Amino acid sequence: MIVTIIMILTDWLMVGITKMVYSCKVAYRQGMLFGVHVPGDVAELPEVKTMIEKYQSWMKAFYRWHFAIGTVICFLGMWYMSIFFIAWTVWMTAFFIGVMGKVWQTHRYMYELKMQKGWYEATSEEEQVTSAVDTKTAARTAQMEVPMICHALPLIVLCGPLVIPGLWHAMAVNSESWIIFVCCLLVCGCLLGAALFYDKMGNKIYSEHSDINFQVNCLEKRMTSVGFLASSICNSMAFWPIAGALLSGKWMDWSWMGLYALFESAAGIVMVVLFFIIRRRKEALLKQDTAPMYIDDDYYWRNGWYSNPDDRRLFIQDRYSSMNYTVNLGRTAGKVITGITYGLLIVMMAGFCLWLLKIDFTPVRMQMTDTTVTVTSGYSNISFDRNEIEDVQLLDALPDDNFYKINGSADSKQYLGKFKGKENGKCQMYVTLDVTPILEIKMPEYTVFINSQEEGKAEKWYQELKQ
Repeated sequence: MIVTIIMILTDWLMVGITKMVYSCKVAYRQGMLFGVHVPGDVAELPEVKTMIEKYQSWMKAFYRWHFAIGTVICFLGMWYMSIFFIAWTVWMTAFFIGVMGKVWQTHRYMYELKMQKGWYEATSEEEQVTSAVDTKTAARTAQMEVPMICHALPLIVLCGPLVIPGLWHAMAVNSESWIIFVCCLLVCGCLLGAALFYDKMGNKIYSEHSDINFQVNCLEKRMTSVGFLASSICNSMAFWPIAGALLSGKWMDWSWMGLYALFESAAGIVMVVLFFIIRRRKEALLKQDTAPMYIDDDYYWRNGWYSNPDDRRLFIQDRYSSMNYTVNLGRTAGKVITGITYGLLIVMMAGFCLWLLKIDFTPVRMQMTDTTVTVTSGYSNISFDRNEIEDVQLLDALPDDNFYKINGSADSKQYLGKFKGKENGKCQMYVTLDVTPILEIKMPEYTVFINSQEEGKAEKWYQELKQ
């Protein structure tokens, strides 16, 4: 049920943010409408108004349907996780293809109207693409971003609990806590890398007035760099509840894990909030310019994405969202990066779906010889010597213990993989939850819990192990 609630909130957030980002395409901003540079009075023409109304109507219906479908699909997680994830992947793919497809379709139609009606400004009839350079802005050397040395602070915050007496021992006993620490460390590294990448990006030109250009660039760079740093600090603070749970002896307690989830969520919320703050302040600054600069590079965006073989830049600011960067598909490197990225994404998603199907629908089997016992399943296999078995019991239900997953699958249907109980310690679970009885095999280092959907199979294993 918890996974279902988390996924519902994730879907709502994803649909909501996408709607807020792309709903602004219908407004005339920075000399553009639907990502196409046109004069301001074009938005009041009947044919353009009709196009805007059709776009808004289609998008509203699209978001309503996907909001509802995305919510319903999440309840499949209470049945089989594999079926849920496959359905969710199909829904997510259809959602983003639908959104971007409609945006690109409307953009191309707007570009065709522009060419037909002559809604452009150019230096000549032959040259309809102009470029602008503000060398004064590019030459300004004022510090726009948070110094990179400040990113040492999240590392200090993350590693701070390690000096508390007893924590190292607690992490050694609960070794899975190191996985969380390493993940937090990797997130810090990724945010530092993003900050470095953003630091190397050149200034963007918005106006013929250098002062306005400089103010907008300062706003974007300062607040974005602050966002990266604040997100990194929130991510580092998320390890403190983990340390608290370890030191209090309440490892995996929901109150501590709830605080961990809260800090990690805050890391993402910071960036979302700053996105809208930057956009609002940026628009306020650009309104000061009574004669905004007109840069007609629509030809290179005519298909909905940027393709300019003469532009040496590989990454450029996205036309549809100023906080994003897109790849220049006019360059070979851009095509290769895009192809590899989407190829890996398809392979990974398909592989993950197949892996979940294997987990959910591969039956648990136990094979015994005179000396060894081998258990196989869709997730993990184990093998142990029969003479290591300390005790074997046939239970009507799992022990009344607080089991939590270390790795594997834990849903309303089954427990499969490595678990840990406060009373039973380390466990290997191969249990379908609504099936009884359950075979308990006690080993020196862990306990095996196993049953089978095949009637009488667990009793047969019990008799064979008792021989």
